[in-house]
Amino acid sequence: MTSINHHLVREAQTRWLKPVEVFLILQNYEQQQLTHQIPQNPPSGSLYLFNKRLLKFFRKDGHRWRRRRDQRTIAEAHERLKVGNVEALNCYYAHGEENSNFQRRSYWMLDSEYKHIVLVHYRDIGAALARGSIDFLDGTKVLSFMLKKFLP
Repeated sequence: MTSINHHLVREAQTRWLKPVEVFLILQNYEQQQLTHQIPQNPPSGSLYLFNKRLLKFFRKDGHRWRRRRDQRTIAEAHERLKVGNVEALNCYYAHGEENSNFQRRSYWMLDSEYKHIVLVHYRDIGAALARGSIDFLDGTKVLSFMLKKFLP
């Protein structure tokens, strides 16, 4: 693992990765250890790289995720993220059923050469709320005084 990616794995323990950081990991996936088995109930801060062609059910991770109204499918939201000024990443995110602060984000590149590689990141943002800041997809933060002002 490169020193840059080693640093990003440590950073992922306490915050969401920025789109450019996710892009770097996905672009250099060959230098990483791909996960060959689906982890069960991975903890907050966990990062996994999967090859969707080999592990197409990478979302079956043992956690219970909030479902859509039809109760048949997981309620995953989707965004396209920009790196610089160019849309470069798909991001799908889900919230825990019992703990809505526990979240999973799955990222893959829009570039067809790399779209089979997925980076999955798990975070419990309840810990970030307790610290007084929340990381959003674009890397900005809401400071504790704003949380106190707008949240009961």
